[in-house]
Amino acid sequence: MYYINMFLILFIIWAAIFIARGSYRSNQARAKATKNFWERESQANLVRKADISGLDYLSLDLSVLPMSDAAQLPNLEYALRDLNSLTDCKIINLSMYSNTDLKSMYGPANLQELTEYDYNYTKLIRSLNTIGKELYNSGNPSAAKEFLSYALSIGSDISETFTLLATIYVEAGHPQDINLLLKLADGLQTINKVSIINKLNNIKSNVK
Repeated sequence: MYYINMFLILFIIWAAIFIARGSYRSNQARAKATKNFWERESQANLVRKADISGLDYLSLDLSVLPMSDAAQLPNLEYALRDLNSLTDCKIINLSMYSNTDLKSMYGPANLQELTEYDYNYTKLIRSLNTIGKELYNSGNPSAAKEFLSYALSIGSDISETFTLLATIYVEAGHPQDINLLLKLADGLQTINKVSIINKLNNIKSNVK
């Protein structure tokens, strides 16, 4: 009994030391990450304003979309209004960059404008997804496909856009086109990438 108690005591002491060391290392790692962040942030705030006129802005062309089909659905009024409001706006996808990244690349003086242009992009792909979804639900998969495909052509990473388009391909008898969606998803620079690929593979595996 004595030896068992000694063993338990030693085990508890060892476990406490192990946990303490792990906690210390974790705290050190967090402290280092925080220090690195603020150093990067400080350096980024010193970057001079760059010329952003030559960035890869998106040219929104609504003439390639079946807008008349969407206009027939009353519940798409707000999505269509958002979409039309973007035609004269600057739009660019900067979702792969943090604010610190943007300041480091283009200077803090450009951050507000770039954030606005990136918000326009997010607004655009969400509107396209909403319209595509409503068109599909209303029994117009052909028009839905146009809006969803356009969203993916400009780099959308909305999971539902991928999966709904995959469903349309399957229902149209073209499940092999899911491979094209998988290729697009694999090229994404987003945290949604793995989830999208898994969902597409799941749809593909359930095709009879």
